[in-house]
Amino acid sequence: KLHMRRTAFPPHFAHKLDVRKVQLAVIEPWVTGKVAELMGIEDEILVQFVMSQLTAGGAVDPKAMQVNLTGFLEAHAAPFMSE
Repeated sequence: KLHMRRTAFPPHFAHKLDVRKVQLAVIEPWVTGKVAELMGIEDEILVQFVMSQLTAGGAVDPKAMQVNLTGFLEAHAAPFMSE
């Protein structure tokens, strides 16, 4: 929670994502490619972590998801989430 208070998030992060309106089968290949681009390697564990964040049920809070991904993506977490 402290990290969320210290981080400046883009204005569009104020709205949660209703994943019922998203075709996750289309998103997964993008996530796979983007993770490989940012990390320099393919990381199936990280891809599955991202997908699990999206399929956990209910609306996805982009702020919380960015904080959760920061440990893996470090400085790339914010650009990844903004895209």
